[in-house]
Amino acid sequence: MSHKKLKGSGVYVNEDLTRARALLFSQTRSQKRQKTIQDTWTMTGAISVKLFDGKIRKVVSDEHYQELCEHL
Repeated sequence: MSHKKLKGSGVYVNEDLTRARALLFSQTRSQKRQKTIQDTWTMTGAISVKLFDGKIRKVVSDEHYQELCEHL
């Protein structure tokens, strides 16, 4: 995918997310800033979270996100 060529260049591509998903993605970015998770990103509207143990989890709803946070 051509957006991968931009990695490390300082250029970011923002997806057009629904209001609910944008809020959820904002919460995952906050967790990244707090260093609770290693990374977070979106691809085709899906939110992914990379944990410090290397596992990648999809965040599909607010309830799923809350459950994920309980195990961090």
